Amino acid sequence: MKKFTTLLIVLVIIGVGAGGKFFRSPRGTITTSPETHLGPAVESIKTSHQVVTKAETEHGLAQSEFQDILDQKFKTLPTIGDLQQLTAEDVHYTPEVIKEAGGVIGLIQDEAEKDPAKRVPAMHFFKRCAEDQEMVPAIRAVCLSKILKLIPTWQIPVPLSDELISQEITDLASKLP
Repeated sequence: MKKFTTLLIVLVIIGVGAGGKFFRSPRGTITTSPETHLGPAVESIKTSHQVVTKAETEHGLAQSEFQDILDQKFKTLPTIGDLQQLTAEDVHYTPEVIKEAGGVIGLIQDEAEKDPAKRVPAMHFFKRCAEDQEMVPAIRAVCLSKILKLIPTWQIPVPLSDELISQEITDLASKLP
């Protein structure tokens, strides 16, 4: 299983990519640097909510509609149970479900890059993915890596739980480009 997980991680890295330096704080959260844990980013939560409201009106896509899309996409991400049901032939190369999940994660980031109103829901999607213990570890690591890479750029703090994100996932995320 360890070789299989490592292979999947390498293949997801090639398909999606992400990055960032990070550490575990004494409070049990994972963050990109001491400055981004809360600090000035707290003010950006208030600002980003106002931006979301304004952008919803201008772009015609209500926040709830985008959240519905994210909820649907989340259900398409592969779980450990999904991988266990694959045949030996299916896992000889990168399984399609892994490729598709990488594509979904990449598209969500792309959409949020284009439209700042989608950034908070996208970060919550990545958090949900990273903390879901039923999710494939390689996909969880990609989601965690996205969070850690995007916190400084988007200025959206995302508290993460040590209880839900194992050291294995953190280590995998740290190896992503």
